Amino acid sequence: MSAPMRNPSITGLPLVALASYDGFGVLPSPDGPFDRPSSSPPLNGPAMPTIQALDHIAIATKDLDGALAFWQAQLGLVCEHIEELPERGIKVAFLPVGNTRIELVCPLPGREADSEVSKFLTDRGGGIHHIALRTDDVDGDTKAMADAGARIAQQPSPGAHNCRVAFVHPKSTGGVLLELSTPQGDH
Repeated sequence: MSAPMRNPSITGLPLVALASYDGFGVLPSPDGPFDRPSSSPPLNGPAMPTIQALDHIAIATKDLDGALAFWQAQLGLVCEHIEELPERGIKVAFLPVGNTRIELVCPLPGREADSEVSKFLTDRGGGIHHIALRTDDVDGDTKAMADAGARIAQQPSPGAHNCRVAFVHPKSTGGVLLELSTPQGDH
């Protein structure tokens, strides 16, 4: 077996090492992967959010029952929770997958034109709506991100599954609607 390919014009590290780049501007050492300690100081000034996990991937759909049928019958996932959020005009269903979840989101009946997913469904017809990252302080993290220049699409407010949530605009994240989520007790 040959040695890993090297591209000195990038970093001089094996391409295998580049695959473990941590996204924080820190590359692994040539001797092995680098685990950035959670207590590391911020790399660019003020405190950064402490992301604990990928909380869920949200998929917008016009037909929650049809979407649930696919995820359950075709993939064997089990719906753990369905909840209506009238203030947002949506109904959500959560399906656990390992340590994260799929969240199916649809407009409530009669709210197809003004729910939080209506424009997305009109423009795209459904699909991945956002990704959600769990943090221990959505209020503080949202403020820190806004202070650092991120465009906040929705300030922290009550969300599904007894969480407090905020949304970061896709123009700040490279095209992905990002939810920050903090559980408020039972989650």
